[in-house]
Amino acid sequence: MDDDARLAERRARLQRLQAKMSESASANRQDVAEEQAARREHAQKRTIGQARKLAKAERILDERDLREAGKDVERHRAMNYTIEENEAWEAKLEDKERTRDKGAIDFQDLAERSYRRQIAHLKPDLASYEKQKEAETEPHPPASAQHALIPASEAQVPKAVAEYGAHRPDEEAVDRLVSHLNHEQDQIRRRSRRRNDGPDAEITYINEKNKHFNKKIKRYYDEHTKEIRENLERGTAFRVCRAGLAGECAPRVLMDVAAAGVRVSGRPMDALYAPDQMRAAHPRQLQERHRDLTRCLVYILRTIYQEHLVCDATAHDVLLVHGPLWVEAVQDALCGVLLGNLGVPRVSFVDTHTLALLAVGRNTGLVVDCGYWETVVMPVYAGRPLRSCLVSTPRAGRRLGGCVEALVRAFATCEGTPLDDVPAHVVERVVTEALLVGPMPSATCDVAWPIDVEAMRATYGHSDATDWELPTDAGRMHIPGWIRTAACEALLERGDEDEAGIVECARECIARLPIDVRREVLDAILLTGGTAMLPGLATRFEAQLHEAVAMSRASSGALPAMPRVPIQVLNAQAPGALRMSPIPPNVLAWTGASLAASIGASGAEQVTRAAWRITS
Repeated sequence: MDDDARLAERRARLQRLQAKMSESASANRQDVAEEQAARREHAQKRTIGQARKLAKAERILDERDLREAGKDVERHRAMNYTIEENEAWEAKLEDKERTRDKGAIDFQDLAERSYRRQIAHLKPDLASYEKQKEAETEPHPPASAQHALIPASEAQVPKAVAEYGAHRPDEEAVDRLVSHLNHEQDQIRRRSRRRNDGPDAEITYINEKNKHFNKKIKRYYDEHTKEIRENLERGTAFRVCRAGLAGECAPRVLMDVAAAGVRVSGRPMDALYAPDQMRAAHPRQLQERHRDLTRCLVYILRTIYQEHLVCDATAHDVLLVHGPLWVEAVQDALCGVLLGNLGVPRVSFVDTHTLALLAVGRNTGLVVDCGYWETVVMPVYAGRPLRSCLVSTPRAGRRLGGCVEALVRAFATCEGTPLDDVPAHVVERVVTEALLVGPMPSATCDVAWPIDVEAMRATYGHSDATDWELPTDAGRMHIPGWIRTAACEALLERGDEDEAGIVECARECIARLPIDVRREVLDAILLTGGTAMLPGLATRFEAQLHEAVAMSRASSGALPAMPRVPIQVLNAQAPGALRMSPIPPNVLAWTGASLAASIGASGAEQVTRAAWRITS
């Protein structure tokens, strides 16, 4: 029995192997057949193309021979056409001439053209018409009876009159009408090229020529005008949200709102909302943008309250710190989420520059906010921001990161090999850990975008900064020391009207100040923001601002009535210890907000829950 079972098992295994071999052979044959069919199709297409090229070449040679013989090429070509083909071609030309656009028309001409076009395509059924005509035709009465009087009860109404309005078209006629209407709608859609972009697409052109012109300009010049467009639209997005309770010395949470927005919306984004948040081609698009922004804000604020603050939102007022150039639509969305969704009693809005000064015990001064997207310089006098003197520039953390990426890609090495690509997290580590601001160089270099890395090496390559190494996944990255100081010149070097350096922005802001408040404002200059944490930036900024103001007073006379008062940068009082200070520059505004909320102070602009419900 054991031998029989073993034999049966082997037989079954052999059958399975044979089945697999048969299946494999069948699949191989099928693949071979498909490959042969594809080759035949490719060869056929290639043959058709070659035949077309051969016919074109023969035609060109024939025309050349005819011209050399002094014969008319067009006449020789026309001799190959038959009379039927010639008549069809002439009829086509006549129809084209009859239907061509004859210039401007009004609605009456348009209706007449449409009517004539419909009549031309109308195909009447003459046989049915004759039958209907015979059925409705009645014999005439005799002449003697034409003048006889007939009672009204015996009078007969003609059939055409009796059946007037009761006619029902057949199914074929109805289908023909529906087909005609659908054809007209398709023609309208095809002629309206602007609708091909979608109903919610942004319309940036006035006609088709302008549309193609804009596309061509965008294709050739977008790379060079990207920074200019960002200059015009900057100051309208934030990346990091800091939250905490009043009276605390540090925020409880620092949340990357861009990453949170990606988690909610599912698409990559550099900031929570776009610079052109309120610019759209259709109200529906505005509604969708507002809905996406509201969803992100609900997720962010609920995460802050439930996971970090762990408190009841309805029991605490909220003090929101914002930049001076933010979008009002975001303010409305924040009010809607805080007051409507979370039930906050009151929301107050205070400027970052005012709160940063409050954190260092001042209410008057010049605040230079060096953020990621931009640097905003604005004076504050007696706790009131002077917005008329505001100056901004795109020379900020984003520009610094771009300069670092260009220099590292060009001159840094990884295990002795040049770099082809620099990941974003590596650039972030280089900016936060390796960079330092050196003394004023003897020569300067144009740091406008795009960065000329060779010119920067020729100008700043003699720096005494030590080389820096960074461990990465691909090995140890070696960064020359001069890059650590040269990259920071992207913030401090002079620029043009669109991209001024931060020192030039401060000098221009001082020039706009009223004469009687300059002494008090210049006595307290404060650098805030994450980019302001670069070692040596405050000391270099103070020295370079002294030189810029002195040169302006001596040469151009931009500050003719400015009193000769010392310029004092508060961050430069302890050079080299900026990172170890109790209040880092990137949380100065939050610390001021915590202090203001602890003493019960609120902003000039505040919205309560009751007022919001009435207005909404």
